[in-house]
Amino acid sequence: MMPTLNNVTLSQLEPQDKKYRVKDNLQPGLFLEVMPSGLKMWRLMTSAAGARRQATLGSFPEIGLSSARERACRKIEAGPAPRRRAEVLPKTVRTFGDLAKAFLGQHCGRRESRNLKLWRSLLGRSILPSLGRREICRVTPSALIVSVFQPLLDRGESEAADSAREVCCLIFRFGLERGLVKTDPTEGLPEDFAAGPSSLRDRLAGNDPMQLAARGPAVGSADHRHRAHHYHVRRNPLLLKSFKRPHPADQR
Repeated sequence: MMPTLNNVTLSQLEPQDKKYRVKDNLQPGLFLEVMPSGLKMWRLMTSAAGARRQATLGSFPEIGLSSARERACRKIEAGPAPRRRAEVLPKTVRTFGDLAKAFLGQHCGRRESRNLKLWRSLLGRSILPSLGRREICRVTPSALIVSVFQPLLDRGESEAADSAREVCCLIFRFGLERGLVKTDPTEGLPEDFAAGPSSLRDRLAGNDPMQLAARGPAVGSADHRHRAHHYHVRRNPLLLKSFKRPHPADQR
């Protein structure tokens, strides 16, 4: 029969090459874990709903045997603490849609239902249709302005544009904190778009030819009509017969 433990016998325990445990024969689940470094920690092993959990009660000799037993009793009477929702991150984040999906997944079940509904609405209505399948490295400030913010401002939805900028900022900060992205393209954007849609592209693009080229072909040009034709035909093949193709003579 194992002898009853006391503080004297516990203080005489010597460290070994591997950590080992000394169980208390009076309090079920309570044991003292002796580390190779000489550190001695009180642990309590409990089971709830078929799952085993281990709790740390403190170190010895700061907490003696009687105090450890009292703490173990209070821990068992209080019941198991609710397990925190594990953060599940995707293995690979290639597109902006993947990053947005991971961001929304971390806020499901929290007390932010109002914000969550707004974020889902903005993403589904204004952001993901144009940027959802774009690779993260290709989401630039110019792409955000041309594809997301400028169309909202053209419709007079300056508040929606501000909310969309905030959502994009939160998504990229989420990605930076978890190492999913390397840069945040929202850092150079204006704080608010209350001034209206005029010259928004010009304020950010300036004279940079690469950013100016991101605007696309001029409306009414042959290149623009050619792109519009292919866009509409892909969306609705029935328009193929009725859509007027640009004639080569028009390009001269």
